[in-house]
Amino acid sequence: MRKILVAALLVLVAAIGTASALGFGYGASEPKMGAAAGECAGYGHGYGKQNMGLRMVEREGVSQVEVSEEDVKAVLESASFETFVNPRGLTIQRIIVDGEPAGKIVGDYTIDQLEILKAYETLNGIKVFLGVDGEPVGFVLLR
Repeated sequence: MRKILVAALLVLVAAIGTASALGFGYGASEPKMGAAAGECAGYGHGYGKQNMGLRMVEREGVSQVEVSEEDVKAVLESASFETFVNPRGLTIQRIIVDGEPAGKIVGDYTIDQLEILKAYETLNGIKVFLGVDGEPVGFVLLR
């Protein structure tokens, strides 16, 4: 009888540990999987506030640079856009420059609505974060 109780207790502890690791129990109202499960919460589309990697770039200590609004607008006006709606219902606009992906905009915004938030020198070029009303909605790489 004692062995059965010990085995049942071990199974219960393992089940609680597994449920807790998946985000169940201990006050969780729903399972937290994908981007909402870890410190990446907010990075994916539809999980909280969008930041387009702005916080990550700021944490890495990459050099901030100045870019002219005219240069960015010229790149955006010469770019082509592939627009689609993702399964969560968000409009995604891929920015294509010279046949290569160069950024994205999340939302149904026009070029005139976008403002430059910040720009950073990265290994892939200058990453310009684009926003609407001070909130990040996309980025474009200037190469």
